[in-house]
Amino acid sequence: MRRITSFLQNPVIYGILGFILVASPSLYFFFAGFPGTSVSETWNQTESGINKTIVTKTVWIGAFNPILLIFVIGAAVAAWGCYCRTSMAWIGSFFFCLLTRYSLCPV
Repeated sequence: MRRITSFLQNPVIYGILGFILVASPSLYFFFAGFPGTSVSETWNQTESGINKTIVTKTVWIGAFNPILLIFVIGAAVAAWGCYCRTSMAWIGSFFFCLLTRYSLCPV
């Protein structure tokens, strides 16, 4: 039982876990982007009248968006702070929460 409690009291475990949970999706979406839909329509004049053609296709939006790398940097500072200093962990976590607040809800 003592091993389990000492393992759960180790802040490095939480720093690594937080970094993995934040950095891996951010890096994935940085390189892959978000799937979206693009709709375009064209009008063609033919002998029988005017034809309207609507084309819908899947596009990848937001690939190589630098805001996602800032998420990774904030998570790295928080994870490194869990290893070094408590104040550094708080600064990284606060930076990440502040960034999340203003990137998802800009108003």
